[in-house]
Amino acid sequence: MVLDRTIDIIRSEQSKAQAQELIHRSRVYNVALYVLLIDRDLSILKTLMVSSLDPWLLRFASRQIALTLYESCDDLTTVLGKDFRDSLAAIELKEIDIKDFNTVCKRLNAFKNEHHQFLYHDIRNAVTAHRMQDSLKFLQAIEAIDPLRVFRLGGDFYEIIGLLLAFVTKSLLHMSQLPIALKEILASPKFVRSKHVQPHA
Repeated sequence: MVLDRTIDIIRSEQSKAQAQELIHRSRVYNVALYVLLIDRDLSILKTLMVSSLDPWLLRFASRQIALTLYESCDDLTTVLGKDFRDSLAAIELKEIDIKDFNTVCKRLNAFKNEHHQFLYHDIRNAVTAHRMQDSLKFLQAIEAIDPLRVFRLGGDFYEIIGLLLAFVTKSLLHMSQLPIALKEILASPKFVRSKHVQPHA
């Protein structure tokens, strides 16, 4: 599968960047890999939902999608934060691309704020995290889940993931340009240390 091969490639490149202590390169690859993993999870869960009419399976898949949406929104807020923005500045990403990134972040935050009550309190706390110790109420909470509503939310979030994938793809291509890649290599802690290593007599 293309997505699986892409994940393998990005994983390999991130490992290389970390080994070479290329901080900014590693951060961009980290975001790329994280977004790809979200994409993979949602793809599997969507397939699960559309391949069955069993009410319990549909509700189970809905719970997993809702949990993925909530945790992804929460994690992306951190992953796409100040350190990542510092790295975007370091690789000298164009201002127009930064504006596109800001637009995607605003859309992500709007999604998170709008659906926090449903995803966190109604789904994650009450059902997925099993915080209800009353089995009857727990069962009622499961049966009250509307799989179609969750599926629609998944579709909305998937659009945001698509925009993030397009952005990180552009960022990866940009930072792979020789002058930018060379600039980070020369400034990396590993390269700086190597210049101070005395040659053997």
